[in-house]
Amino acid sequence: MPARIVFSVVLGAVAMLAAGCRQDMQDQPKYIPLRGSNFFQDGRGSRLPVEHAIARGQLREDTY
Repeated sequence: MPARIVFSVVLGAVAMLAAGCRQDMQDQPKYIPLRGSNFFQDGRGSRLPVEHAIARGQLREDTY
């Protein structure tokens, strides 16, 4: 019976420690495309698309 109690206490302690160890991925630094940034010289958060570039899967070469 005492081994069962010790196991329960250790298991509870491990569960509490694991719950308190967060990675905070929701607070990670990231660039939002339309928001300003000091990364680029003109203050944009992203670059403009290259002129005449075609997105993958959007090229329509045939009339079908």
